[in-house]
Amino acid sequence: MNKDFLIQVRVKNARMRAAMDAAGVRSLVELSRTTGVGYRKISDIYRFARSPVDVNGQWHGWVETLAAALDCSPVDIWPEYLVRLN
Repeated sequence: MNKDFLIQVRVKNARMRAAMDAAGVRSLVELSRTTGVGYRKISDIYRFARSPVDVNGQWHGWVETLAAALDCSPVDIWPEYLVRLN
């Protein structure tokens, strides 16, 4: 470890960001306010810290709410290979 630099890499869902941009949603906070989905859930899913599907492989209801607000399908934002990341 270098004593001068702390290097961090942040991975975020570019598909979700693109859907937000296309829908005119400027921030995760705005998405939370317009959908009623908690900011923490949105932030976690944006950073791949939470899965968009439940233990049975079904979309969480709030994920469907997010996708509807962004005028797309959940699979447009989270294709199968991204769902498996978590």
